[in-house]
Order: sequence, then structure tokens, then C-alpha cells
Amino acid sequence: PVRVELDLDVGVGHDCTGYNVIGEITGRGKLKNEVVVIGGHLDSWDLGTGAIDDGAGIGITMAAARLIAALPQRPARSIRVVAFANEEQGLYGGKAYAAAHADEIARHHLAAESDFGAGRIYGFDAKVGDDAQQAVQQIAAALAPLGIEYMPGKGDPESDIGASTERGVA
Repeated sequence: PVRVELDLDVGVGHDCTGYNVIGEITGRGKLKNEVVVIGGHLDSWDLGTGAIDDGAGIGITMAAARLIAALPQRPARSIRVVAFANEEQGLYGGKAYAAAHADEIARHHLAAESDFGAGRIYGFDAKVGDDAQQAVQQIAAALAPLGIEYMPGKGDPESDIGASTERGVA
């Protein structure tokens, strides 16, 4: 017979300080002060590695940043790469980012977060104003041949970018 004995202490102890990890690929030309945020979260419910929760999102985000940084020409807008801290215990990293960048939030054009595992991308939604609907349709047309369906109204901003989207970031 197989016997397993577990002794788990899953209680919440005292608060401790965590930090967002932020890198930036500076844009070029007149749009370099405009920002696109991509991110995931480092979150092991403590000051650990983040592998328990959003390890896949961090891997996807860092791989995207590496590919962007390797382009022959930097993008026009700056790409801010964020590993948000402490999503599980209260969205503190996302809230701290939105608060710390509140004075420049109007320069943020888009925020995207990976927090749904590393499986195949099957759909997307975009919470944008009417002025950006044409761009969303262009994205939908580019993604359709990959089997990625445009699913309007079927998604919400993920947790770490939620505080920024509440301030108007697409």
C-alpha cells in the first residue's frame, strides 16, 4: 500500500515587501516617450521564484522582450517589460505600477499581460475606444489564419494591468 502524510501550513503570516521588476526597450524618434507595457507576474505567495503561479507568463513576456530587443530597428514606442509582484495576495504589484506611473498614464498606449498558461492562443479581445476599432480589426485579420478568434466582449484585462486599465490604458 502507498501511504502519504502531509503536514501543510498554508496560513498567511506577516506582510513583507516585494518589488516589481521593470526593464525597458527605449523607442526611437518622436514616439519614444509613448509606452507599451507587456508583463506577467512573479508570484509564489512569498518572496520566491514565481514558478508556482505565473512562471509561463514571465517566460512568454521575457521571450517577447528578447525578440523585440533583437529587431534590426527599435520599435517607435518604448516597450516596458514588467514582472509584477504579488498578484495573489492583493494585486499589489499592478496597483503599485499604476500609482507610480499615474502622471504618465496618458502616454501608455497599450498594456498586455500573460496570465493564462502556456497553451495555444485561441482568442483575443481588446478593451479600446472607438478610435482604435479599425486597428483591432486589422489585428483580428492578421491572427485569423493562425486560428486565433476575435472574441469581443469575452475577456477582461488580466489582474496585473487592471489598475492601469481603470485609469484609461487600452
